[in-house]
Amino acid sequence: MNKYSAEEIEEHRAVMEWCLAVIDFKIERRPEVFGAIYQSTKKNLRRAFERSDFRGLRAAYRDFIEEIKGESIQSQRALDTVLREKFGSGLDEVFAESDRKADKILKRGKIKNEDEFYFLREYFESIWEDDKQRERAALIDEMLAEFEKREE
Repeated sequence: MNKYSAEEIEEHRAVMEWCLAVIDFKIERRPEVFGAIYQSTKKNLRRAFERSDFRGLRAAYRDFIEEIKGESIQSQRALDTVLREKFGSGLDEVFAESDRKADKILKRGKIKNEDEFYFLREYFESIWEDDKQRERAALIDEMLAEFEKREE
């Protein structure tokens, strides 16, 4: 019996499909660079979904978001168009979702589990250099350290 509800399975199928769309976009733009590398990643994503390794899928999703943030604005706009055509939403919604998730954890004041820890650690990496986010980054840094202490 599967420990995940039908809703959770579909949510993670959507995560996998989103990651696959990003990979296809990257391969299409630069097959000589990304072709071989991402073909195995596509297999691994599908395998993770089939095995209900949803933690691995979420980690891949977060990794792709961080990778996309490092892309040029032109590349982000092109990917945004592809995602909007395929899924009805684009990068603005994805980035806003990350902010909302971080806000929820920050409001609570405590990291519940490893998934939240890894999410906040990656989120911290994406904001710590932004002067406007210094206070937020400092708070996240404290929460990360606190979680690590609890887990020792």
